[in-house]
Amino acid sequence: MRNPPEQFWLRRISWLIWGLLGVLLLLLFSVFSRAWMLRQTLQEQNVLLQPLLTAEANQHATLEAQLEYVQSAAYVEEWARTRAKMTRPGEVLVIPLLPTPTATHLSTPTAIPAATPTPAPFWQRWWQSLRGESR
Repeated sequence: MRNPPEQFWLRRISWLIWGLLGVLLLLLFSVFSRAWMLRQTLQEQNVLLQPLLTAEANQHATLEAQLEYVQSAAYVEEWARTRAKMTRPGEVLVIPLLPTPTATHLSTPTAIPAATPTPAPFWQRWWQSLRGESR
């Protein structure tokens, strides 16, 4: 049979071990719950951002197609004809002339009528009369 002091220390060590296990379980539960909440938040943000990602992917595809067209010979020819007004050998460039406005097309300026002075509001006239100011 064991003596009482030895049994006392074994009980203390046993309680200490159980207490440490309890604290570890609480810490693990706390960490797990925080990770779960973070997962939920990230899933909600993923749902919100998915349409934006799809829109950006569509815009990227459009820009890639535009880049491919700009790097092609068809774009160079179209630019040369429309913006640079260039022609191929044997072609004649026709530039339509728009009529310029003449003096008959311009309207003559009208005279602006002189502004008539508006009378001051009652309270301003009253204040001026109290202070002895003349108009």
